[in-house]
Amino acid sequence: MDYTKCAKEIFDTVGGRNNLVSAAHYATRLRLVTVDNSKIDMRKLENVDGVGIEPEEGIVAAPFDGEISTVAETRHAVGISGPCGMEVLIHVGIDTVAMKGDGFEVFVSEGDKVKAGQKLMAFDISKIKEAGYSTTTAVLLTNSDEYPDFKIVKKGQTNTMEKIFEIG
Repeated sequence: MDYTKCAKEIFDTVGGRNNLVSAAHYATRLRLVTVDNSKIDMRKLENVDGVGIEPEEGIVAAPFDGEISTVAETRHAVGISGPCGMEVLIHVGIDTVAMKGDGFEVFVSEGDKVKAGQKLMAFDISKIKEAGYSTTTAVLLTNSDEYPDFKIVKKGQTNTMEKIFEIG
């Protein structure tokens, strides 16, 4: 993977370097704090390594059988490792880490084995919006560089458990 190219693409999709307040890279994700979220090109960003979902209900279900690899201390994100070594991060909302867990409930812990469709977390959509945050939920294949055939296979309205990307 060309990391320089990927970084430039991410910066471009979030409104450029001048729209960033801070950036931090963690083992499972890249965290960006922006000045103006409206400058983010979500459609373009989705194609970097995952998809953005506008949830209609506040439930996150396991997309496949796997093991919980990460649970954010603030309960707004969960990571799951699964088939063929896939590492998927599900991050509810944009900048919702600032809510410090208020409005989020997690039903799993790191190391738990889970089944496809199992409820991992719940969140209060109204509370997120009332706090001034977007509910756009990122579903990211954090190790997409290991899968050259990775592709998004579903856009638009999607039902729970419907395949949204595949690794080949």
